[in-house]
Amino acid sequence: MPSGFQQDPNQLQPAYFRVVMNMDDTTRYGDGDTTYAGAVQPFAWDNFTGNDLPSTIVTGVKLARGNLRFQRIVEELTKYADAQILDLEAIHDSGPVTGNDLANHLAFTVKYDRFGIDDDNSEADSPLLAMERKYLRSINDGSTSSPYDGENINDTNEAIQEAIMRALIEPVTRSVRVFQPVEGTDPIVGEGIQQQITIADVTNNEDQCSYSDLRDTITVNGPLDGTTLITTDDDAA
Repeated sequence: MPSGFQQDPNQLQPAYFRVVMNMDDTTRYGDGDTTYAGAVQPFAWDNFTGNDLPSTIVTGVKLARGNLRFQRIVEELTKYADAQILDLEAIHDSGPVTGNDLANHLAFTVKYDRFGIDDDNSEADSPLLAMERKYLRSINDGSTSSPYDGENINDTNEAIQEAIMRALIEPVTRSVRVFQPVEGTDPIVGEGIQQQITIADVTNNEDQCSYSDLRDTITVNGPLDGTTLITTDDDAA
């Protein structure tokens, strides 16, 4: 007879989901000196040094807006369940991200620490799905469809996608550190200034593209086995 500790197969266990975001289409992710610019940036200005720092005030603000959006994505993904962001990958086209060449492809893994054992996408097995659908029912007169594009939120992958959509669309104003360079310096020098910035809907209230088009830029694959790593070059399918 076996002795020692044995794990109960019915207990909760971690689940992993890979998110890939393709942000290189400026008709879907606004560009320029606007509140809807900056896309999603996992790095802040102090992740860079020398000539990799933002070279203009406009670029510094754009980077700060994109980084605030990334913070909002993390907030939405961890709002209903304990989670970690792992294996983050960001590139600008096919090259490295800098304070001037901002990320337009992003991939990361979301690890939910306490998750159901089944893969039938029932609300009982997915805290995120259960709470997301509860929230949608509260604002949609009982419906679990997205208020943005009417997509039905039926599984955890779609719940993660919807949480990211909310972070990209809903406006937020916060006080953050924004890099202000001394323009024309080489290497670039400057300092971080505390400043209130606003992030607005990346589609500029669907003037740039429809919310369905925005959803198409966000691919979620899972639950994974904990070893699969899907890169920014993949569609996570």
